[in-house]
Amino acid sequence: MLQIFTSPFFVTVISFLTAIVFTFAVRDFARRRGIVAAPKADRWHKKPTAMLGGTAIFLTTLLMYALFVPKTTGSLVILAGSSFLFLVGLVDDIKNIKPYQKLIGHKSVFCNGDKFFNSHRVHLCRARFCKAARYCCRSEG
Repeated sequence: MLQIFTSPFFVTVISFLTAIVFTFAVRDFARRRGIVAAPKADRWHKKPTAMLGGTAIFLTTLLMYALFVPKTTGSLVILAGSSFLFLVGLVDDIKNIKPYQKLIGHKSVFCNGDKFFNSHRVHLCRARFCKAARYCCRSEG
């Protein structure tokens, strides 16, 4: 019975179903609170669309992490970075920040993560395959 809980297919199905439930719950919450994107010339939608969609994804990620992911330093680093990126998106949904402000928030996670988590011997900017990692972390050598 325990083997089914470690099956990638099982985890995928549970994650998908959880995401669907959270998506509908968050959408209903956003609509009731009036947290919607109004139709504009630069948007594709023709009627008000609920925001906060990242919240459903983040809640699903947290729950699946708690249930299925081994708690290692590396996985905690990924969760911490993801949490900060989620907060940037949440602020954008609520305050409607400018794209360059979101970019600064995202870049700060990517470029400063290594410095913040270096004491845990996790090197986020050691990804030599990624030009962005070399650019952001060029002082790392």
